[in-house]
Amino acid sequence: MSRMLDVELQKSVNASGRRFPSRTMLKIRQNSKSCDFCNFMASEIQIFAQKRELDVKDDQTVVMSGVWKSYRYEGAHTCSRILESIRFDVNNAFNNASGQRGHGMTIGTYPVCIQTDNALSKYILTRLPDRDPLSDSSLERIRTWIDVCNTSHSACDRTDSFLPTRLIDISQYNQSGAVKLIESEGHNGQYMALSHCWGTSKSFTTTTKTLDQRKRGIIVQDLPKTFQDAIRVTDLLHLQYLWIDSICIIQDDPNDWEEQSGQMSQVYSNSYITAAAARSTDDSEGFLGMRSDYLQVNVDFSLGSSTIFVLPMLHGGFSQTDIGKLNDMPLNTRAWTLQERYLSKRLLHFSRDQTYWECNLGITSERGVGGERASSVDALLQGLLDNNNDGASLSPTTPPWIGSWSTLVSRYSRRNLTIARDRLPALAGLARQIAEHTGDRYCAGLWWSSIGYDLCWAASFEEPEDSSRYEPERFLGPSWSWASVNVPITFVTVNERATPCAKFLSCELEISGQNPYGVVKGGRLKVKAPLIEIYPEVKNVGWPWWDRGVAYPCFALILWDTPSYTAVLVKPTLRMDDEYWKVGCASPLPQQGDRILYSEDDIRTITLV
Repeated sequence: MSRMLDVELQKSVNASGRRFPSRTMLKIRQNSKSCDFCNFMASEIQIFAQKRELDVKDDQTVVMSGVWKSYRYEGAHTCSRILESIRFDVNNAFNNASGQRGHGMTIGTYPVCIQTDNALSKYILTRLPDRDPLSDSSLERIRTWIDVCNTSHSACDRTDSFLPTRLIDISQYNQSGAVKLIESEGHNGQYMALSHCWGTSKSFTTTTKTLDQRKRGIIVQDLPKTFQDAIRVTDLLHLQYLWIDSICIIQDDPNDWEEQSGQMSQVYSNSYITAAAARSTDDSEGFLGMRSDYLQVNVDFSLGSSTIFVLPMLHGGFSQTDIGKLNDMPLNTRAWTLQERYLSKRLLHFSRDQTYWECNLGITSERGVGGERASSVDALLQGLLDNNNDGASLSPTTPPWIGSWSTLVSRYSRRNLTIARDRLPALAGLARQIAEHTGDRYCAGLWWSSIGYDLCWAASFEEPEDSSRYEPERFLGPSWSWASVNVPITFVTVNERATPCAKFLSCELEISGQNPYGVVKGGRLKVKAPLIEIYPEVKNVGWPWWDRGVAYPCFALILWDTPSYTAVLVKPTLRMDDEYWKVGCASPLPQQGDRILYSEDDIRTITLV
């Protein structure tokens, strides 16, 4: 139980309609020894100042204020004002390490919540999550989410006819403390899938040597904590089967690995529910540990005194939403888990401070904060089926789904991938499902119907460590595919009024194995377009973005014309005539007057490899 700080939220004449207490840093520091809230404020301000090399003086004033939002309920004529969070501001100017003066700053914005029976429930909608993620009340909430989805959400329908090749049968878990791996042939039922970070510790796997042993039985206590937690959740949801990739796929059998990874789109899209171990960086950590206490604060409203709870958040003067915080969890920094989230129709995300429910109709949290779901196949495919481009030539109007795919690839490329060769396989399940929905052809990370847009990617070395991920001598994909470089990717925006000047003739892929969405050993993309030489001293096609370091002399393959030119940068392989590597992309160059960048004589047919 922390000491309490009175926060007056009384009407005033200022613009915000609220008056809040202010304290000097000296007073806050003095009180921090006996007041948990003051100690919290002092710590937050100190961290903020250290990160920015700022000097916070004792006489500087810290003001605490509230962040309110107005809600108008259906049929109502007035708005209700809801307190969402509190904010700390230092109003006086800062001095940095160089003695330079700066303006006052917002230290951070911190969401608040209350217990269900609080008298202020009309004014604060967010609720205090239980410390135990599987307490009776937490479990009741989870089951309610599932029941409502089962009975009311037709968009979340799945089929029970599909079962993965292997499953973990937990039916004897409560009697014997053991589970076993089974072949699903001849079985039916519902299963839960686990989305998790393997981490750096040795994971519990199935190999050709241990397969028979896994089928005889697995002592649950011998499993990593994350797997034990997954079995517990499966049992409490009254499901018999659980799918975990490291156990259900034979890890040292390349043929089985390829076959099972090719089924990934079905595994996650047909799971009754997917449990996402969002908080865990490693399988040894588990995801059902007790949560930290929220900071308890007494607040004096004009309607009376009440207790609220404050959730520590990020620094920087902005409020990180519940959904934003979920997206920053360790699980959502791993490349493989992006498609697992997109493919699953229903997920339970177990984070550090609360559980989230996500289904095709939206996302919500234990605190009661929700929003629309953006990370799903349905959201990605919105408008895609209306795209009638046959792929033979570029459409002058951007198909509505193109931006969604490029955004997804850009985000995906920033996630961590242990094995660089998995760049395409880790997205293969999602690519397969999109192809099945649209009939489009997948070309090593690009789509045939929009290849003129998708080709305009560039490596983005945003952080110093990004360059360490670049492996110039290792083949990861054809040079024209973003999968060929294991670094973050950005896409050059094509002007929506641009005219296509390229004709894509064919794409030939050499697939490694049987999965057309997985690893490729080579690829040849034939295109007819203007080809002009460029030089370092003449930026005649816009600023260059290099994929593999500066590559002069090279050529610009112009894909788009009027009102601005957009080109990819290519370099001869010197192995065959008219064979080139993609080495970069050029930012759009606005057309200037009557200046013509190329002539009919510059139009060539070349092959990118």
